[in-house]
Amino acid sequence: MAAVGNSSSNVTYLLFARHGKQEHIPGAICGGDLDPSLHADGKKEAERLGVYLVDKHPDISPTIYSSEMKRANETAEGAVEKCKVAFPEREFQIVTKPGLEEIHHSWTEGIQGSARNKIWEAFIDEAKKTGDLAPDFLWNTTPFQMVGVKDPETYSSLWNRVSLACLEIAKDHPGEKVVVVAHNAVIQVLKMNSELKQGNPPLRSDGLYKMFFHSELLKNCDTFVFAVDPSVQDQIRFVPDPSKEEGFANRMQSQL
Repeated sequence: MAAVGNSSSNVTYLLFARHGKQEHIPGAICGGDLDPSLHADGKKEAERLGVYLVDKHPDISPTIYSSEMKRANETAEGAVEKCKVAFPEREFQIVTKPGLEEIHHSWTEGIQGSARNKIWEAFIDEAKKTGDLAPDFLWNTTPFQMVGVKDPETYSSLWNRVSLACLEIAKDHPGEKVVVVAHNAVIQVLKMNSELKQGNPPLRSDGLYKMFFHSELLKNCDTFVFAVDPSVQDQIRFVPDPSKEEGFANRMQSQL
């Protein structure tokens, strides 16, 4: 893999991209299980993602993966069109992959980000009473249980399905660099698990992971690289990507 180091036969590099801006959900910020299409701005972001891939990652696999949700699939379509123009000799295709959809939070989907944050803050207050803000507790517990949501998905269960999807993709593409278009929590849970194993998770002053809050959402079409090697204990590892332009996501936003 030219940008992030030469790949051995065992290592597959997954270049994850968050989807572009979605259509407005009245009164809502949190998408989750809701399945809107891309906004016109999101389509432009998807095209610019394609330009970035052509420029910085010309050695990607012609098979592009996305979640089954519209906003991810349409982002992949916009990016692939740019790749097809740049590399007409290559047969690009999009494959939708189960297990890559956004985290499931039942009726909390579509609520304002500020309202979701208040649920988390109340959860933190309760956790502090027992002195339990340990990583294992936060990994396996969700505040939406506290407000009556039936079987909301935890970050642990999210990790289980997302990591399985990653290992399956890697099995089909050994030694390749593969683009995967997915969602905020999907990418964040991969990054967080890797950072936990390395002993340096980004925490707020109260000990909670920053990713739990709306203010920490990834920017549209931002990209992150994960090295997947089924032959080692740490099978999925977040790695820096030197080819990623500084401020890439911010530049994409400012050009709308």
